[in-house]
Amino acid sequence: MQILVLSDSHGRADLVARAVELCKDADVLLHLGDGYKDVKYSEFPEEKSFFVRGNGEDWLTNAGNDIPRE
Repeated sequence: MQILVLSDSHGRADLVARAVELCKDADVLLHLGDGYKDVKYSEFPEEKSFFVRGNGEDWLTNAGNDIPRE
């Protein structure tokens, strides 16, 4: 199993999309926070994407409310 692990993309959806393109054989994507919504702009299947809330999501209004704190 190949796992693509990303973190701290901070709005750089272009870099997330490039990582997904380079790792197109990944079975799962794990974003470790601070920009997890950038994954939505990539071609990676949402049902195979998992997220952890980053400390940067807390200060944004309503950001990260759809993912658990733990």
